[in-house]
Amino acid sequence: MQNQNEKSVRMNFYCPLTAQIDDPDGFDYAEADNSVLLRHEDQVRGALLREQRLGDDLDITQYITRNQALNDKLLSAIWDIETVSDTVYGCIHLRLSEPLTAEEKVEIREGLLGQNADGLCEGVEQHPIKTSDGNLYVSFWNSGEDYFLLDDGEFEQHLSGGPQMGGYQ
Repeated sequence: MQNQNEKSVRMNFYCPLTAQIDDPDGFDYAEADNSVLLRHEDQVRGALLREQRLGDDLDITQYITRNQALNDKLLSAIWDIETVSDTVYGCIHLRLSEPLTAEEKVEIREGLLGQNADGLCEGVEQHPIKTSDGNLYVSFWNSGEDYFLLDDGEFEQHLSGGPQMGGYQ
């Protein structure tokens, strides 16, 4: 007999991160570049996982889509980070009961975009991550033209400079 994990399908979505850090005086914020994220990767990951654990009584999957059949397919969604070629990206790990159709993938992507824009239930980007450089605030969303939310295959194409198909860019 197979267990639930053996039957599940895994899928990831990737996006650029933005970060701000308290200025030394503590009165304003400065843009934090990728080197700050690299230096504090473990702290960022830990803060993301803690924030999601604090919301254990809140099933984030129910806020990704209003389509109940699609919600039933979506077993879990975990916001994390992943370093690829010395750049830290946001990575949302999905576990599904079965593969998504093209229409469902569009719907899931839109729901993830909404969560990213809201700061993951309006929590993650509003809570400081204490680092040796100061309080760091990380966001999975920005309004810039360089923003994207790409699935595994689309992200590989993006990294290789290939044509972009289907992703939000």
